[in-house]
Amino acid sequence: MELLNTSPKKGDASVLLAHAFIAAILNTGADAGALADAEAMLNAHPVGSGDLKAGKNADPDRPIAIDQAGALQTFNESEECSLS
Repeated sequence: MELLNTSPKKGDASVLLAHAFIAAILNTGADAGALADAEAMLNAHPVGSGDLKAGKNADPDRPIAIDQAGALQTFNESEECSLS
């Protein structure tokens, strides 16, 4: 899984979201709706495509992807997470 060693270039939120999404899938108990939303975002903006990079003309989905990644990461670091 080379992706897990990939840092987001130019703040590409798809990479941030993919990291949190993969961890949440591997952990058990993640909210199914949150996983479905993240998967839909990653389908719309493929990982590493640069679609969700930071900048003046950033895609309006970028802050949503960052929020999704944050929510999944919060789960991944919580006591609810089976592997935390």
